[in-house]
Amino acid sequence: VYEHRSRLEKSLQKEKNEHKKSKEDLQTSFAKEKQESQNRFNSLNTQHKMLKSEHEDVQNELSAWQHKHAKLDEDFKQLQSDRELEFKQLKEDKVQYMSNLQAQIDSLQDEASRLRAIHTGLTDQLRESQLIANDSLNNNQMLSKLKEDLVINLKDVEDERQTLLDRIRELERQVSTNKEQDALFQNQMAELHDTAAQHK
Repeated sequence: VYEHRSRLEKSLQKEKNEHKKSKEDLQTSFAKEKQESQNRFNSLNTQHKMLKSEHEDVQNELSAWQHKHAKLDEDFKQLQSDRELEFKQLKEDKVQYMSNLQAQIDSLQDEASRLRAIHTGLTDQLRESQLIANDSLNNNQMLSKLKEDLVINLKDVEDERQTLLDRIRELERQVSTNKEQDALFQNQMAELHDTAAQHK
């Protein structure tokens, strides 16, 4: 009986030891898995926070770009409006300037015609005085003086006529230059409208 009891106690002790070892192994395994799970959770939580922070940064950057785009669009529309008003005013000024310039040219051409008529009249008078001088030797001194006066007057008229012709050529050059500038400005406005169409 004693031996049987001794064997039972040893067997029971062995089972207790095995059970204790199994329990310790299970606790160790559970603790390890728990730590690994906690580590994975911490890692995922850190990644989540990083992604959330990156998402907020992207949202802020997107908002800033949207605000900047809206501001640029507003500035462009204002610039386009200002350019259109400026073009309208310049066009009106150009029309008025060209009208005044044409009036000056017409006036100068009328003056040139008048001087041409005077020149023709003086030339006729000079010719008549020469004929009278040939026919009237007694009045030679008087006619010579008249001839000199007519020559002087003729030269003055010719100088004034030349000055007017130079002025007319200068005004015509200004008209040509203004037309070229107007064409250039028209091209610039066309480019601005094309840019506005592309922007839309």
